[in-house]
Amino acid sequence: MASKRAPSNMVASLATEVNQMSIITERSYVGLDDFEKLKVVGKGAFGKVYQVRDKCTGEILAMKVAERPRREIDKTHLKEEQRILETVKSPFLDLKANNVLLDRRGNIKLTDFGLSKRVERGTKTSTFCGTFECMAPEMIKKQPYEHSLDHWALGILMYDMLTGGPPFVGDSRAEQADRIVTGVFDAPRGLSKNCVNILRGLLTTDPNERWSFAEIKSSPFFALYNWDLAASRDFYEPPFQPKIENDEDTSQFESIFTEMSIENSPRKNGI
Repeated sequence: MASKRAPSNMVASLATEVNQMSIITERSYVGLDDFEKLKVVGKGAFGKVYQVRDKCTGEILAMKVAERPRREIDKTHLKEEQRILETVKSPFLDLKANNVLLDRRGNIKLTDFGLSKRVERGTKTSTFCGTFECMAPEMIKKQPYEHSLDHWALGILMYDMLTGGPPFVGDSRAEQADRIVTGVFDAPRGLSKNCVNILRGLLTTDPNERWSFAEIKSSPFFALYNWDLAASRDFYEPPFQPKIENDEDTSQFESIFTEMSIENSPRKNGI
């Protein structure tokens, strides 16, 4: 999705998904025995990501199965992730292209809450984590930050979707950090003025001046976009639908993952 320019309604769908996270249906306990593992579709630092079928509902899901934590900090992250998934309200997200998926209808789904942190509105935190090229200036400078950090990450992702690459690059990590902190980036030719205004609004180094979701919605760039219709998903048809045969089709995932064995994972631990 980052290799070609994305239409404005796909970008808007992404913004809607970021702003409106669904509450996860609560169960008293959920373990691996509640799911049928179908395929490996990814792999991260914590373990494999599986395509699974919920034995209770029949729904096809993506599930990250983590190896048993070896350090106390790993245990803390896993517990925090579980708590966030139980009551999603306003988590911080490791928002980047690799964590944005499409369902069979083309609706955007955000994945991987491993770095999420529950922070109430009006409060700040100072955990240093995430993908470096997506980090906001305040995190690079190791300053306390709040929810506008996600708006910066959304700006990074929108730029990536619209141009095919990140806005802040450098020959070294230090040079890249300097460019992130200064917030100066090039707007490629071909992007409309309204589009560039959104990017500059989100990629503002001052968190207090960074655009809110309401400002994004009111931008002329989305003048023809029906946010309420997209949020309901009842009558909205996304601009792109993956070519898959059924919910179990993993042809859109890289074969390096789908050809992995589904074994060698913990069996009894809760998720």
